[in-house]
Amino acid sequence: GSSAMAEPWLAVVLALVLSASTWRGAWTQEEEEASQDVAELNDSNASSNACHAVGDGSNDTNGSNSSNCSVVVEEPCITDCCSTHIRREAYLSCKEFLDFGLTEEICRSWEDYVQRDCEFWCSNCTALGLTIYGQCVFYMGMLLPFSVAMDFCMTARYVMQNARCPAACVDKFAVCQGPDYEYCNAQCGNYHQATGIPTDGC
Repeated sequence: GSSAMAEPWLAVVLALVLSASTWRGAWTQEEEEASQDVAELNDSNASSNACHAVGDGSNDTNGSNSSNCSVVVEEPCITDCCSTHIRREAYLSCKEFLDFGLTEEICRSWEDYVQRDCEFWCSNCTALGLTIYGQCVFYMGMLLPFSVAMDFCMTARYVMQNARCPAACVDKFAVCQGPDYEYCNAQCGNYHQATGIPTDGC
């Protein structure tokens, strides 16, 4: 399934970072951050799976809870943006590199990778930034000096992580409920679908 394909992709990103730093002889701050983000994503996914697996109220034979998770809160998995908005943002991110030799076919492949990882990681923007980074390094590293490619790709990663992804996958559970939302909506809310615009607001 998607989990069998998505987790190895992050391993590929880490392998690329490690191979680049070995080739150049030293870690850069950006490479260190990328490798830490991969590790944190894998750790959080593993601990989440462990909590979900044994933190369901079942007890060991001695009566103690077998989980170190006292309360398991199932966070919503937002994937409705993965096959639409996120695909578009990945495509546009790739299109920025057409002048360097990337092709339409390559950009379409970025869409597929990002959609798959988006669905696996529940639209986690850190993970999707790393997906873009991995795709970028793989292709741009063959077209430019590797250090130059790394700089371009780190920028593409941060743009996806901090701008493209949050705008494409609005967390309506976190943003569109609660006292802050109610206050704001009472003052200036206009969240109805507008004529001719296919996307609902909050």
